[in-house]
Amino acid sequence: MILKFLHSFHSEWLKTKRSVASWLVMIGGFFIPFTILIAHILKEHNKPVHAPPKDFWLMIFSECWNPMAIFLMPMGIILTTSLVAQLEFKNNTWKQVFVMPQKISTIFVAKYTVILVMLFQFFFFFNVGIIFIGIFGSMIIFHIPYPHETFPLISILKQNAAYYLDCLPIVALQYLLSIRYRNFLVSVGIGFLLEVITFFAYSFKYGYIHPYSYCGFYYFEQINNRLKVPTGINIHLLAISYFIVFSIINYFLFIRQKERG
Repeated sequence: MILKFLHSFHSEWLKTKRSVASWLVMIGGFFIPFTILIAHILKEHNKPVHAPPKDFWLMIFSECWNPMAIFLMPMGIILTTSLVAQLEFKNNTWKQVFVMPQKISTIFVAKYTVILVMLFQFFFFFNVGIIFIGIFGSMIIFHIPYPHETFPLISILKQNAAYYLDCLPIVALQYLLSIRYRNFLVSVGIGFLLEVITFFAYSFKYGYIHPYSYCGFYYFEQINNRLKVPTGINIHLLAISYFIVFSIINYFLFIRQKERG
């Protein structure tokens, strides 16, 4: 069983090589860190901002997550998930996939896992970009202080894990839309609409029920912004719950679909 899954996963992974989705993951991961670095270079005339040594990495981390958590990462997930989920629609190869000697459930889990691993790749590239800013930024420009303090590995890992969990509902719901609608623009369009609704959800009393809002709410919580969920509401638990529910719906819709091509 495990061996068949690994073969199926490997097959699905090869499909993403040199695809638009794979480039989107890599470029998207490095985009914000390098954009912020360039922005600092272009503003050399500004006075240097000296953060307390113990807060340097967290300051850079928060600065990079500002546009990423609220807007760019959800949009990237919508595009990447749709691209990967609809590779067979684009190439008209679903029939070839289903005639292979493997269970439909294995195909579903393998493709789903590929998307989750690509999301992990994005986080890896993004954090590498952040570290690059901290280490090499001060070598290029003088108003970024050199990080002499210890890298807060545990804190960074916890925040990364929280952000990863909080974006899982987007992956699950977008995957559901992508395998139900053959038209790429339909699934992406619905995803973009749900993301637009997120901006209204942030200021709504019960906005935390919107599954696309958790990355933004977690970021606001980290910077003590007023746009936070009510006390006692665990957005991470809500995110996991949504992910499980959407994944179960995904699974049953996938294995019971009548059209196999």
